[in-house]
Amino acid sequence: MGNRPVRVPVGSWIVIGPPGSGTDTVLRPALEAAGMPANRAVSRDDLRVKFGNRCSHLGCRAVPVSCRHFEDQVDTLVAAHATTFLAAGQSWLYDATNTDETLLVEHVDRAHRAGLAAVAFRRTGPAGLLPEEQCQATNRASHRRLPAGEVTRIHAEYTALTAELLYGLGFDLVVDWDERTRFELCPESVDARGLDTCGVVVVGDLHGCARTFFDRFLPAVGTDADLSNPDVLVVSVGDVHDKGDPAGSVELIRWWLRALRTGRALMVDSNHSRKLVKYLAGHDVRISPAMAQTVAEIDAQPDAEQLRAQIIAQFGRLPSHLWFDDLVVVHAGITEQLLGDTSTRARSFMLYVRDAIRPWQWTGPQTLVHGHEPVPAPARRRAEPDPDRPGHTPGEVIDVDTGAYLGDGLSWYVHATGATRTVPTHPADLEPTRERVLVDPFAEIDDDVAAVA
Repeated sequence: MGNRPVRVPVGSWIVIGPPGSGTDTVLRPALEAAGMPANRAVSRDDLRVKFGNRCSHLGCRAVPVSCRHFEDQVDTLVAAHATTFLAAGQSWLYDATNTDETLLVEHVDRAHRAGLAAVAFRRTGPAGLLPEEQCQATNRASHRRLPAGEVTRIHAEYTALTAELLYGLGFDLVVDWDERTRFELCPESVDARGLDTCGVVVVGDLHGCARTFFDRFLPAVGTDADLSNPDVLVVSVGDVHDKGDPAGSVELIRWWLRALRTGRALMVDSNHSRKLVKYLAGHDVRISPAMAQTVAEIDAQPDAEQLRAQIIAQFGRLPSHLWFDDLVVVHAGITEQLLGDTSTRARSFMLYVRDAIRPWQWTGPQTLVHGHEPVPAPARRRAEPDPDRPGHTPGEVIDVDTGAYLGDGLSWYVHATGATRTVPTHPADLEPTRERVLVDPFAEIDDDVAAVA
């Protein structure tokens, strides 16, 4: 598994493993070390013990974890915990054997309805799946010992739940873990401090430029549409849809919905995403002709109703900004005083402010990257040092919105080097209403994007 931590998205985290898998002794401590609050772990065995200690059956009082006389109450408590955490946009870990496919599908649906990921943690060992003999030995030594036949049955079900089958059930991510696995948790809100930023690239406003994004940007940063390179974490300043190709807008929306759920990319809220969510949710808002085209394209999809629900759920949870240790990403702008502020008033500033209309200044020490205001080339500025703060240097402010849909190229910021780069807009992405001649330097060399980017 290497030394790189496994990045885990926000959502329902389901343990899949036979008794004796080491969930209590290995997995939970590893997730807590990565930042998971201890109260986010819900153990079915712990709940059974609470009821079993009060059970009148002699066998249950002797081994409370084996009590099955209060399963309905246990189910109710599990569902209540899940609803509470997911409604708050928080991850939770369900610690049970979880080998029933019907119940697994229910967990997936619950997470997706909340706009969050469904993650399966599948216990493995150095040689693959845990052998039954090891599980039986661990079970015999446990104070929560189960009958040997029960261990055999659960182990057989666990073995049948391959990663391919779990993905087929709808899981967004299947994590095979053992004692060596380390984790990195995606931020639940604006606070992304502690998340590794070495591979972060912050891409500017896409506005429907799907071909530019998939065919030019992703290869140029060293990854692909599956984001198979773990060394690259793509972060968007928002506004991925509208203005450019309507079909491209929907293609990008689908891609970002998936990428956000798997934790392979991050995005901040933006004025276009916010308005689209409100419109699809039935609010009385006026939308632009460009957004109307996007909505029409969404409604033309075979799964339009499901797609609308996913957009409302996932884009409705986007953070107003991302606050890393040495980097801040926002759509339009932010001041140091608003850092960490999640109020409606602060979000409005971060989504709509324009320096040309209402000048704002960033004085925080982190590098700040934003979009929203199209510029001919990535624009960089820095506030003057404050004489009342000796030794403090304000971080650089970088605008990476270079009007891709206008044909002026798609730009991004590479945090590891501090550099900005730009690729030309693909001709297919040019806004249909714009009458411009776009010279395409990629026309002859689309297969070698990185060489000329």
